[in-house]
Amino acid sequence: MAMRILNRIPLFLLTATGVTILFILTLMPGDQAPELPPFPHADKVAHALMFGMISLAAMWDIGRYSGRLSKATYVLTAIGTTALGALIELLQGAMGVGRSGDWLDLAADAAGAFILPLMSLPLLKRMISLYVCDVVIGAVPSAKTLALMKPLYMDSFPEEERRPWPQLTALMRSDCPRIRTVLIRSRGRFAGFMTLWDLGDAIYVEHFAIEPAFRGKGIGGRALREVVDATDKPIVLEVEPASTSIQARQRIAFYQRNGFIAFPDYRYIQPAYASELPDVELMLMATSANINLPRITSALHCRVYNKKG
Repeated sequence: MAMRILNRIPLFLLTATGVTILFILTLMPGDQAPELPPFPHADKVAHALMFGMISLAAMWDIGRYSGRLSKATYVLTAIGTTALGALIELLQGAMGVGRSGDWLDLAADAAGAFILPLMSLPLLKRMISLYVCDVVIGAVPSAKTLALMKPLYMDSFPEEERRPWPQLTALMRSDCPRIRTVLIRSRGRFAGFMTLWDLGDAIYVEHFAIEPAFRGKGIGGRALREVVDATDKPIVLEVEPASTSIQARQRIAFYQRNGFIAFPDYRYIQPAYASELPDVELMLMATSANINLPRITSALHCRVYNKKG
């Protein structure tokens, strides 16, 4: 939760704030500078911590901006932070504010700039990963989120494969333990959603949609894998048969790349969501080959579509 809150800070705001505070603290007149604790080399420790935090914040912001954190990012950020320290040491000697440049201070700056981010790399990578694709399982969509979900839902599924929106909204906001909503965000923006049903023996993905702007970026696959990893039950879903369209074949291939197995020889019918809509012939896919397809079909028809058989 703390990482998600931190990731909501606008890009580079923390870095800019840190650099501003750093300039104020290091370039203010010597007689106005805060007093340090009375232990040996306290000033060097303070330098290492300050520049380490600046380097850490800059790596986090650059990683969020680029979507990844590489060795080159680490090295260049640490070098840049050290260069900032060198600039400050030069300014201290030239500004006549009662402070002088110290190469030992610069050595402490460099040590902090390189060591603190290195110690924090696993945490940084996790935070950046969450920023690029943040998957919240069991979320209760707010009114604002529902307003973003509705057009995506309407555009992503044909009418016969859509539950009426008021009914779907009520289900997503209910406290029924068998129904869960998965919200997907990327770079702080709404990127998609899933609706899940617990069938007892399996988890059924009723709807799964990614915003067009985020498609082709690996976000759908990452979100799907997080859902799969979050349960020890097989995941089941319906897709249009490969013979339907190119898009259907691409969708099947996407699920296969993410560990799903297709059952093209098993005839499956999705019951109509409403009496005026037709039943739809679809194909089942699952993360396990060892599932009882008739039993899954019965559970789907009974629990999800309120049909018998």
